[in-house]
Amino acid sequence: MVACLLLLAACSPPPGTQGSPAAGIPEAYRLVFDGGIPNDQVSSVWQGFPFDAISLDEQGSIWGGPAYTVTFRRGGKAELDALDLGDLKGDYVGEIDVFEYGRLCYALENLKFLAFKDEYKSGWTDQSTYVISASSDGNEKSVLDYGGVAPIELWTIRKAIDGIRAGLKWRRRE
Repeated sequence: MVACLLLLAACSPPPGTQGSPAAGIPEAYRLVFDGGIPNDQVSSVWQGFPFDAISLDEQGSIWGGPAYTVTFRRGGKAELDALDLGDLKGDYVGEIDVFEYGRLCYALENLKFLAFKDEYKSGWTDQSTYVISASSDGNEKSVLDYGGVAPIELWTIRKAIDGIRAGLKWRRRE
């Protein structure tokens, strides 16, 4: 629930905008926020998003914690490699819808993911680690956070990705 609220706040139109729900939203995301995409435009909406794939690699710590990699791809494919995620262990596939993927892309842009440093590391040992990556046109940006010291915007992106992951229906990869 917290992740959904964070994602909503990160992707909300600027205060004071008037008109349609998408007022103030960049063109690439407008239909995602207007509440519907005509069937003949779904493919072009997917293609208009800036990222080919977005992933979160949760590595846990020496003390435990979740260990998994989730990847969302343009077009709706979702992949989960669960090493230690409660009842889920192994390789899974699922689907992310165009609205959630679009809002996630918008959150990465709005929170300036591409401007983050490549690494944030605490001075402590045995801390949890996560890496968020986004790729576009053959280029990939990855940001590592060891010990939870990255800016709050990166934590927000992490929680949004994890919240979407938790809400998807996963089936074992065949």
